[in-house]
Amino acid sequence: KGWVMADMTAGISASYNVSSVTDGGTGTVQVNWGTDFSSSAYAPIAIAKSDNAYFSHIFNTTFNGATTVVLVKDTAGSLVDPNHIFCAAFGDQ
Repeated sequence: KGWVMADMTAGISASYNVSSVTDGGTGTVQVNWGTDFSSSAYAPIAIAKSDNAYFSHIFNTTFNGATTVVLVKDTAGSLVDPNHIFCAAFGDQ
């Protein structure tokens, strides 16, 4: 398991089992787990916080349990940068 609360300008505010958070470009945040999940069969969730209405969803591109990629979009479907990101994951490690 692991979780992170990150300020997208200052980095990680608080976390458990997260080695780093990487800004992958507009609306793209990569969470790097300290201890990898044993497979891609784990359950990540994410929420983005901002002054505007944003939607976040998981886009896991690694399929090896090492990272989780979160995409944040506005109501028109365009990628946008959030003020904060919250991500948690549960599974076998």
